[in-house]
Amino acid sequence: MRHSVTYIARLEQMPASIQADFRARVPSIAGPDEPFNPGDVFYEGDSTPSRRFLRGVQSGDYWFIWYEVGGIGAFRHILAYEMFVNGNGRVSGPPQRAGPSDQVNTVLVENLTGNPCIATDAILDGVFSSEEF
Repeated sequence: MRHSVTYIARLEQMPASIQADFRARVPSIAGPDEPFNPGDVFYEGDSTPSRRFLRGVQSGDYWFIWYEVGGIGAFRHILAYEMFVNGNGRVSGPPQRAGPSDQVNTVLVENLTGNPCIATDAILDGVFSSEEF
C-alpha cells in the first residue's frame, strides 16, 4: 500500500455503524479464519457462508471492508466508508476521537471489486469509479 493505513483483523473491531451497514448488505459472512464455501455448490441444510471477511482498513476519514465471494466467478469486494461528526465535521482516526455527545454518521462512498490494495489506494488518491483506475 502506498498510503499509511491501519489494518483491522475482524469485522467486530470496526465501528458499530459500519458493522450495521455491512451486515444489512451481507447478512452472512465468515470470519478471516473461519470456513466458507468458495464454490458454487450448496448443500441443503449447510449454512456455511459463501463470503469471507478478509480485513478492515482505516486511513484518515476512510474505513474499508475487504471480503471475498466464492463461486466460479470468485472475486473480492471493497466497500469504502467515510465517517462524519455532527453532520459536517469529519472524524480522523479511530471512532473514539469523537466526543461522547457527538453524532457520528457513516456513509458508504464506494463498492468496488478487484484487487483490494489497488482499489484502496485509488480511493485514498481521490478516485471513486472503477473506470478511473
